Amino acid sequence: MSEVVVNSRRLLQMHHRAKVGHIGGNLGCLDILGVLFRDVMAPEDRFVLSKGHAAGALYVTLWSIGRLSDEDDHGTRRVRKCPGDRMGQ
Repeated sequence: MSEVVVNSRRLLQMHHRAKVGHIGGNLGCLDILGVLFRDVMAPEDRFVLSKGHAAGALYVTLWSIGRLSDEDDHGTRRVRKCPGDRMGQ
């Protein structure tokens, strides 16, 4: 399966488990985040996500490049304190 399919599936599963979220915004930027993190940004670069409703896409992208593990799965509304994500409050 392609990376886009795998990431989209993981994102849909995360939203299904949480029974909440803005799936359209997440799916709309998932491929852009993948290109940014894989091909454009250097490891020392910083990224600010001002579109907070797309935090799920960021989590899935970080998982796909190995920056988050399965144990770090930040499913929507599962984490109480995640920097920059107020959805868990």
